[in-house]
Amino acid sequence: MGTALVILAGALITVAAALEEMSEMGKKGFRKEPTHYKLIFEEHPDLKGFEVTMRALSLGKFLDINRLALTVDNADTQERVQQADLLFRRFSESLVEWNLEDDDGAPIPADYDGVKTQELPFIQTIIGEWMEAMSGIPKNSNSASNGSGTSLERSIPMEAP
Repeated sequence: MGTALVILAGALITVAAALEEMSEMGKKGFRKEPTHYKLIFEEHPDLKGFEVTMRALSLGKFLDINRLALTVDNADTQERVQQADLLFRRFSESLVEWNLEDDDGAPIPADYDGVKTQELPFIQTIIGEWMEAMSGIPKNSNSASNGSGTSLERSIPMEAP
């Protein structure tokens, strides 16, 4: 009788595992891989050879960053500084990598601290190109370039065959 109980217990465990596996198969959802935008500044006279990869924003963050960019000029001084800081922090959070180096050839980190070492017009140029890439509305729709001297590669992760 003891052997029969052991065999029965083993069969029950096997059946339970199979039922759990079947149950999990029906519960699996879809997980979207993040979208990345690789901006290549090929023809921009001051940025030739510069490349930056940016992570796409959620719709909510996209709207927030656009709202910040539009309202920063209308805010009082303290609020303007806070809004600008938040705008550049959001940008930095989506900065995946860049090939930017300092005057000595050392890589500049692709993070908030690295962004703060750069000139404002340079960062604004990147943000503008990134926003354009995410919105999907190129300045020049007849070209592979987006019309501003920046080539856009959209990276969509795919499984290897």
